[in-house]
Amino acid sequence: RESGHKKCLFTMMLHPSELTGKKGPVKGKLNHQETEQELSKFLNQYLYADLNSKNSDTYKNLKEIYKNKRLHCDKKHLRYFPKFDFIIDRLKKIFNPNAGSHGSIYTIAVINENNNPKFKFKNSELFFVIGGAKLNRGFVVDGLLTTWMPIAPVTAVLDTMQQRARFLGYKTDYLDL
Repeated sequence: RESGHKKCLFTMMLHPSELTGKKGPVKGKLNHQETEQELSKFLNQYLYADLNSKNSDTYKNLKEIYKNKRLHCDKKHLRYFPKFDFIIDRLKKIFNPNAGSHGSIYTIAVINENNNPKFKFKNSELFFVIGGAKLNRGFVVDGLLTTWMPIAPVTAVLDTMQQRARFLGYKTDYLDL
């Protein structure tokens, strides 16, 4: 989707703990590399298969979400609302495991002390950014839609929460708290 001359970016940040993992000291939680592997497997195998089956829970859930969004869309904007089949076809193209390299459509990047890739958010339409401490403070994630943070703080520390909120980016139009 284009917005003016800039590509619209969609990004999800995944923030597992590096101290966990199937082989780490805390069993049952994924570390960075395992998260990357499981996400890739999910996108290329399970999600793609579910998008091709109208009986799958994923397909049914997407259709229900679509109907709800369309129902609550302002009538003057309905003409811009894409058809459900168009959205499903686009998702199939994005996550088709037989399409070869997905690099220009989506990117999965691990950013931590062991891996600090030099990438630009403009190189793909969809980003999945996986990391830990490097994403905690000072790293701005362009086009952030959602964040998965399965780690619980030991104590609630306001400055840590504020630092983590920096990945939302700096906004010019914000209210003074």
